[in-house]
Amino acid sequence: MTDLITALDTRDIPALRASLAEHSEAELADEMVRLDPVQQALVFRLLTKGHALGVFEKLEPVQQAELLEALRADETARIIEEIDPDDRARLLDEMPAGVATRLLERVSPGERRRTTVLLGYAPESAGRIMTPEYVSVRASTTAGRAIERIRRAGIDAETIYVVYVVDDTRRLVGVVSLKDLVLAEPDTPVAELMATDIVTATTDEDQEDVARRLADNDFLAIPVVDREQRLVGIVTVDDALDILEREDTEDVERIGGAAPLDRPYLAAGVLTVFRARIWWLFVLFVGLLFTSTVLRAFESSLEAVVALTFFIPLLIGTGGNAGSQTATTIIRAMAIGEVRLSDIARVVWKEMRVGLLLGGAMASLGVLLAIPLGRGADLAVVVGLAITSVVMLATFVGSILPLTLKRGGLDPAVVSAPFIATFVDGTGLLLYFTYAHLIMGI
Repeated sequence: MTDLITALDTRDIPALRASLAEHSEAELADEMVRLDPVQQALVFRLLTKGHALGVFEKLEPVQQAELLEALRADETARIIEEIDPDDRARLLDEMPAGVATRLLERVSPGERRRTTVLLGYAPESAGRIMTPEYVSVRASTTAGRAIERIRRAGIDAETIYVVYVVDDTRRLVGVVSLKDLVLAEPDTPVAELMATDIVTATTDEDQEDVARRLADNDFLAIPVVDREQRLVGIVTVDDALDILEREDTEDVERIGGAAPLDRPYLAAGVLTVFRARIWWLFVLFVGLLFTSTVLRAFESSLEAVVALTFFIPLLIGTGGNAGSQTATTIIRAMAIGEVRLSDIARVVWKEMRVGLLLGGAMASLGVLLAIPLGRGADLAVVVGLAITSVVMLATFVGSILPLTLKRGGLDPAVVSAPFIATFVDGTGLLLYFTYAHLIMGI
């Protein structure tokens, strides 16, 4: 989008308007990350009303909050009023309480009430991300009347392709598709068209679990019910995709040994990136002190058999890589539902056998490298045993830790690749020198 950047730099307003008209809302939202607050405000003011709202809704909540700070009070009030209640709740979550309260006071009473209800649910729950804007009918309603209902209420609804059937107490009793309503005879009761085998979510469920359930079932939306099975909202597929993208991004960042940035990389300042990484580096640094302690403890062994030092990088590197492979595979399998907590025994048993095969294969190469260095067969045996043991230990730790943390209610992604590599470094060296002491007598 060089034309947009050029027009911004030269303040060529006609060229800027023309450039904005040529790009989609998604493209403009991606480009907004690369602009400073003043440029963002200028771009936003030049967009048409509908286009501007579409771009705003595609920004991350943190970006939305920063953009609002650069806009006038009347512009901010208009945006807050027009966005969907679930988007409004996520935006207000990113703002200081005082600012959020003032913004909420600027919206109409009806929108304020809808948003306040969502904000009353726990963070990261389905209730917090659902939209209360949906179409519902009674089971006794005819297909013709249901379509009339869609015409009246569908303007404000998040989706009209699925209609929810409720009883007089708002309890969810079925769902019916728009296609079935359109194809049915107008006087056909909805009760004859609806499906009663309903997949639902509850307001207090974790939003990631709900999003994955929606994706697994290929739904456009999933209904959210309260403890009395009353329909209170829906989670739509676009919101589910946003949730899964955020959760997967957080997992990748944690696996890499950093805290989540909670915003696009280009929108994060230097200090934000620094804070996301420094604490993990401190933790890993402390872990590496254990490795240094092991080396000091076996300093005399290294002096006696210098050839032992040649295999230290090979040993700890192989163990760290094997552990990282295992942890990444297991965490990903857990994230997409392929592995559950009940599978822990099967996972560990499988990874131990994989670790034995991997360790044996890598040990064979290590032995071939150790034989020419002399010391008889002792050094080769030590190297072979150490590599096999370290790889098996690494695969064991990489498989059991994520599942153990999940069972304890913690995020398994905190078992980062650098963390496992650091752990295996120290324990691997301890095993290495223990074998050397027992076999070589040093």
